[in-house]
Amino acid sequence: MQITAASPFVFFYLLDLTKRKEMKNALERFSETLPEGATLHMVSREADTL
Repeated sequence: MQITAASPFVFFYLLDLTKRKEMKNALERFSETLPEGATLHMVSREADTL
């Protein structure tokens, strides 16, 4: 199965920071399928504490 993006901007939100390395590898493979001129962004942040 091949996944492609229809938008020139693709965002992934990383919720589990322990999976950062696995997600980075997956995004590198996914980025090869993006249309020319598209950009890929991964957004992650530490969980807020009260």
